[in-house]
Amino acid sequence: MKYFVIIFSLFFHSCNGQISEKKNTSKQINDTITTLLLNGKYYLNNSYEVVYLIDETENKMIYLNDKDGVIGIILLPKADDEIKNFSVDRILKTKRGFQINVNWGGGNYFYGREFYFYYRNNNFYLDTIKYNIYFERDNKTVNDLKIIKEPIVFSKFNILSYIVNE
Repeated sequence: MKYFVIIFSLFFHSCNGQISEKKNTSKQINDTITTLLLNGKYYLNNSYEVVYLIDETENKMIYLNDKDGVIGIILLPKADDEIKNFSVDRILKTKRGFQINVNWGGGNYFYGREFYFYYRNNNFYLDTIKYNIYFERDNKTVNDLKIIKEPIVFSKFNILSYIVNE
């Protein structure tokens, strides 16, 4: 019996770790670049977050969240693959909501956009876009302002529609 216990113990310890449960080792990694918190009386005491992040596949996006989850996502173009040198400069709080500033280009032409979203009825709407183009050769900047006649709800906004090279 003594030999049986010793042999069983050796067998048990030698097999330890041989059989294991399959664990889910996939992990989603997101890196938050910036977060803007919007709250207070203007937002009817609701709280919103505008989150600019990069995911595990290096896609960049801007999320708009409330306490219940994601309201909408803006998928951003890949710099150099889709839009030359595309970048989000900043996301700022405004009196009526928030703005997203982007730029891109290179060589003789540099482009910029400021997208203004305002708060109404528990949602955010794009109603104004400021355009600017810098011409390196002429050392000249052209600015323009576009008022959106029918404001676009954040969840339906497609940034690629507004950042084509002129």
